[in-house]
Amino acid sequence: MKLSILFLSVLVFFSSNTFACSCRAPDASNLYATSSKIFVGRVIKLELKQDDAGVEYQDVTFQSSQNIKGAETKNFKSYFGDSSCNGSMLDLGKKHIVFLNNNDWTTGYCGGTTRVFAGDDRVIKLIDALNKEALTKT
Repeated sequence: MKLSILFLSVLVFFSSNTFACSCRAPDASNLYATSSKIFVGRVIKLELKQDDAGVEYQDVTFQSSQNIKGAETKNFKSYFGDSSCNGSMLDLGKKHIVFLNNNDWTTGYCGGTTRVFAGDDRVIKLIDALNKEALTKT
């Protein structure tokens, strides 16, 4: 019995860094306030690169179709990873809503950046709420 508890404890300790991130439902007002730039468009080029610490990220070239907040940005960067909770994996040729910080990096896994699918009510409602938020801020 003691051996089973010890084994389970060791397993939990060594696997603790592999737990996935969990996020609350996106709140348009909070996402708007915490992002320096928000836009919708299509990824037209992706390059996989590494930062000075050897951590991989995507260098993204983007074609905006709708600018919601901040200056239009054609290039930005996004970390990604299984449990890093600090970025978003973007898909070449696909439409996304993107939230950036002041350094033109995506705002993190829970920061709102996501792929836009036709008929996805959750994302459509989020974009509508962000547009309303932008109207109240101008």
